[in-house]
Amino acid sequence: MGRLYLMRHGETAFNRQMRTQGWCDSPLTPDGIAQAKRAAATIRRLGLTFDHFCCSTQERASDTLEIVMRELYGKVLPYERMKGLKESFYGEYEAALLPMLVKSFERDRDAFVPFGGEPYQVLMDRMHDTLGYVMSQPGRESVLAVAHMRCSIAFIESVTGEEISYDRLTNCCISVFGYEDGAFSFEGIIDAASEQAAEEAVGA
Repeated sequence: MGRLYLMRHGETAFNRQMRTQGWCDSPLTPDGIAQAKRAAATIRRLGLTFDHFCCSTQERASDTLEIVMRELYGKVLPYERMKGLKESFYGEYEAALLPMLVKSFERDRDAFVPFGGEPYQVLMDRMHDTLGYVMSQPGRESVLAVAHMRCSIAFIESVTGEEISYDRLTNCCISVFGYEDGAFSFEGIIDAASEQAAEEAVGA
């Protein structure tokens, strides 16, 4: 059985400003960089190894992945950037300072559709199709993919058929999935960048 490790990117400037951050981008903050380094320490402590790396085409995801690889291997290894792993598109509300509306789409997954946003089913389908393609390739037994909060939530929900809280996907957390005979199973979430995880990694 293969295993997929789907990591959320580190904290960005727009995360800190409480702006919607879909297809637009913003840089990692110093805390976001530190989160990626702590996540790498947790990966090392857990003894995880990978035979393939991929991420969304957005820089906050590729920057996070490259930090993790430098921490683990001392260099950036080859990896694949994939449009199918991009965050959800928020239409007219890209980069909007709207924390109240951000909360509303946790209750209504299609709240942004009337404003040109991406339908939630489309998001679920493209995440499932993209990650299914990644895991179906020969030799893929352990894959690290870096993406975003809402698209990761959509993927979890496409696998489980159940809604989960957005609060569960903190920056640089890792959602773990099994993959066998073309099907995914959700195994849980590792809070890889927490201070506790970092302390355990140092003490290991």
